Amino acid sequence: MKILHVAIPCRRVENADLFYGRLLGLIRSEPRSVPRELTFTLFGLDQDLTVINYTSDDMQFEVFVGEFPPQAPQVNHVCLKVADLEAFLNACREIGAQVIRAPKGDKVVIFIRDLDGNAFEVKA
Repeated sequence: MKILHVAIPCRRVENADLFYGRLLGLIRSEPRSVPRELTFTLFGLDQDLTVINYTSDDMQFEVFVGEFPPQAPQVNHVCLKVADLEAFLNACREIGAQVIRAPKGDKVVIFIRDLDGNAFEVKA
């Protein structure tokens, strides 16, 4: 078994392009429309959505662009392994992604939040 993709909500295409395209270096597909009837049946959202896939050989994010209601804090996150942690965190800061460092015993846990508030744990 393997994970085929991770679906992520996003408010603006520009946010997705900046984070998934520029920062993560993923290849962007052509946007496609998901009609209101389908988004309501699957997700309980009464709106049309745009979906853009951002992919590499190893991962795929299915980014749903639309207006999403505010959420209570959640523990949902994706964990990314990066080659150069400090360079990646600097690139995150450059695009405006939030970097969060939390002590955990003698270690530090690092999370980032993309431009839409989605959480990513980051490890080297």
